[in-house]
Amino acid sequence: TQAHLALGRVNMQLDDTKSAKNNVNKSLSLSEDFLPAQLLMAQLEWKEKRPKAALAIAKKIQQQRPTESVGFRLQGDVLMTQGEYSLAVKSYQQAYDKSPIAPLAIVIYQARKKANIKKPYAPLETWLEKNPDDQLVRSILAGSYQENGMLEKAAEEYRAVVKSRPKDVAALNNLAWSSHMLGRADALDYAKRAYDLASDNPAVADTFGWLLVETGKAKRGLVLLQQAVLKAPHIAEIRYHLGVGFHKAGRKAEAKSELKRVLDMSPNFSEAKAARALLAELEN
Repeated sequence: TQAHLALGRVNMQLDDTKSAKNNVNKSLSLSEDFLPAQLLMAQLEWKEKRPKAALAIAKKIQQQRPTESVGFRLQGDVLMTQGEYSLAVKSYQQAYDKSPIAPLAIVIYQARKKANIKKPYAPLETWLEKNPDDQLVRSILAGSYQENGMLEKAAEEYRAVVKSRPKDVAALNNLAWSSHMLGRADALDYAKRAYDLASDNPAVADTFGWLLVETGKAKRGLVLLQQAVLKAPHIAEIRYHLGVGFHKAGRKAEAKSELKRVLDMSPNFSEAKAARALLAELEN
């Protein structure tokens, strides 16, 4: 059983799906409820764009292991690939009810988000009520709050993560951003802490540079924004920040050039309306 499964995995790595399925079937002929072989066969069916076959495997696992989460998790994964997000939520919830673990709380949230269900973050809140030390889930919850415009709650959760993990760069950077949006004076301190830990990260350099520009320190901010653009020239928001930085530093020609470049590159990016308004102002 194990030998045929091992061969099937090698075949799959070599992109020989036909041989892989033959070997996995041999493994299953010796033990039809051998879970690793069943899961690999489901992967192979996905690969061949046969979702109904993969779902059939999930259903069989559910029948063989009715008290376990694995069959329901597999069913949810297949449904997600098919864009059946509401059905995936139900499958993942069934898996979670049998095995309440963080990864399942996270996939329920992701499926709810895709399905446009109100308060998609609710499963994360439920998980944290019983597992308050799970900083990964807390970070995801904070990000969801931020996406939904709940900045006070986002900042509160990011602050809790940073208290527990003071060198968490992503949490520091996001706390800086949400604090800035709330008009809090400590935003720049969080941005600097993140930058001191990860100066090579363009997102971090962008946040610190932008906050410096926004707080009247355009010269220093420009250095960081130029550094960020060099490392991530494809990210329109960073280029927009650089254009604004040039403008605030009195470098009109460079501001116009950068704003034109970003709008040519990405005419519908998140700050496009503001970029066009500033460019029009500079051209008058």
